[in-house]
Amino acid sequence: WQLHVATRREPALRTVYEHSDVTGLFFPLKWFWYQKVRYQYGKWWWVRKLDLVRARWRWIREQFSLLRKLKFIESGKPVQWLQRLSREADKKNSSHWTASSWADLEKKRGKRITRAAKRGCVAVWRGYIPPLPHEKPEPNQTSIGLIVGLTGLQIEFDENPKAIARLTEAEATLAARYAMDELNGFPAWIESLAAAHPAAVKQVLCECIEAEWKFPADRKDTHEVLANLAWRGGALTYLIRDKALLLLTAGDPQNYAILHFVLSLLMRQPNPPLINLGELAAQRTPAAGDPSMKVLWLSLWMQIDGASAVKYLQSFLKISDEPDDIVVRLCSALSGEDAERGPFITSPSYLQPACLLRFIPLVYAHVRMSEDLDRSGGAYSPTARDHAERFRSVLLEQFSKSESPEATDRLRELAD
Repeated sequence: WQLHVATRREPALRTVYEHSDVTGLFFPLKWFWYQKVRYQYGKWWWVRKLDLVRARWRWIREQFSLLRKLKFIESGKPVQWLQRLSREADKKNSSHWTASSWADLEKKRGKRITRAAKRGCVAVWRGYIPPLPHEKPEPNQTSIGLIVGLTGLQIEFDENPKAIARLTEAEATLAARYAMDELNGFPAWIESLAAAHPAAVKQVLCECIEAEWKFPADRKDTHEVLANLAWRGGALTYLIRDKALLLLTAGDPQNYAILHFVLSLLMRQPNPPLINLGELAAQRTPAAGDPSMKVLWLSLWMQIDGASAVKYLQSFLKISDEPDDIVVRLCSALSGEDAERGPFITSPSYLQPACLLRFIPLVYAHVRMSEDLDRSGGAYSPTARDHAERFRSVLLEQFSKSESPEATDRLRELAD
């Protein structure tokens, strides 16, 4: 009717309207058929209904089978079923292999099957020796036995917190092997295990560190135990501090990421070994042939002994083939905006006024304002140059805010 009224004064539209389907006698019936019947109860509606019926029938058969085999499930032998049930237990948890709650499984399968699945997972972990991350044929593969065993450990320690202290040294070592391969860091109980059985946990950690130290320079899959220690190590770093320093004193690893992880975990400790690291930085920076390694050591040296590091930087830039690239990389590393942040300390030495007086002119000379990137066009992915530009501005701002008595005099020298 609205079309009828709207086309009264438009002859051309009126002709189109009169020849259209909407003026037909059976148009209301056609509309009802297509909108309410054919589209709503068409082929795919029946396909979905059939899938729901099949899923329901599959669930009934599985329930019947599981209820018949509760003792078998409790024995821990059907590992694949246990892995599937553990994933059904907490579908929302995708950050760890272990389930944080078994409410979803209890809702779907019932209390009896849930209880049997939990007992089965606990029965598995003592009978399986999981490979450490560096022992896997493929770095990103995770075995079903490891997932079920980790779940069993989590259940046992949740239901009986004193169970950790009662583990034998062999069991503690086995539990530590499981902990090395948890998804996104370590399991929540690792520090309690380390407190109760420090020797066992330290043995496993040191074995992993020694293996990862030998990774070749071109290896890309490096986010294993050292990476977890660098980002989420907590109290575990005390166990491997001496081992890491010993390896570092003997020489640098071939892989840049491994060196970065080791320096980061050592610097993140409440009392980092700054004297040892400062001496190593003063030795390794001039000796490093790889630019990434040199900048990493130089950024550490700048934080521990800024005066010596800036003095070396001034002399090195005079003979370097790419002085601008070195300074841009260094500023990017010190800015903390890089994806692999760190290693950092809270009060870096290079922020001392005497050091800034020499460092700031170097930064402005090699991160030139005339060559700044134009980012006014919209979204972009920041590069090392972007980080260096922002660091250049922040550096002068930090100098002006310094509360050191000599800061004013040094600022006047810099202005002159």
